[in-house]
Amino acid sequence: MKKVRCAVVGLGAIGPTHVEAITRLEETELAAVCDIVREKAEAMAAKHGCKAYDDFDTMLQDPDIDLVHVCLPSGMHANFGIRAAKAGKHIICEKPVAMTLAELDQMERAAKEAGVKFTVHQQRRFDPDFRTTKNVVESGTLGQIYTIKSSL
Repeated sequence: MKKVRCAVVGLGAIGPTHVEAITRLEETELAAVCDIVREKAEAMAAKHGCKAYDDFDTMLQDPDIDLVHVCLPSGMHANFGIRAAKAGKHIICEKPVAMTLAELDQMERAAKEAGVKFTVHQQRRFDPDFRTTKNVVESGTLGQIYTIKSSL
């Protein structure tokens, strides 16, 4: 099976978590990391044996990247997601995916026009407790559900 070659842009709060997840999965390979702080990108790249970039558009030209994880501050998601789509890269975007519905529409349109996949990162979607909850809700056992609150 061909591995999906991933890049992570943004090595601040959540980016390193994406890097670690990518390196633990058999189906993925960390191809590159990108951060405006060059030293941060180089340190992460050295740790994981991948390429380091401090310029997103240069990274997007790399043919060894299939998918980009957008792990930037929320207000930057749309801009970077659209640019990744136009470069022919699949996208996993952190939450909130966009600041407005119009931005989300632009991201979806860019992905569709480029023929790439675009999704929002939902890291707990397949956790056993969430799957059980989903099955119970869908079964109708609890009646009409109006609100679900979850906390760790």
